[in-house]
Amino acid sequence: MFEEPAPRLPHMLLLAVCDGQQATIERSATEPPKALLRLQLPTRSDPQKYADWTWAKCPSALPPTVPANAVI
Repeated sequence: MFEEPAPRLPHMLLLAVCDGQQATIERSATEPPKALLRLQLPTRSDPQKYADWTWAKCPSALPPTVPANAVI
């Protein structure tokens, strides 16, 4: 009997509404087709103070349809 492997899914990060204090996105200065999304995420389920949050980096490649001079 042949077993089918588990489906491969891309990594996903679901985001709620946030502002510039919790998220930034910028194009890579050295590699224009790449961008870096930085998010401030809680390190515990009930964050009480600033120390309960940390910055996470989410590098990503921009699709070829996004021009190198496009504002992101």
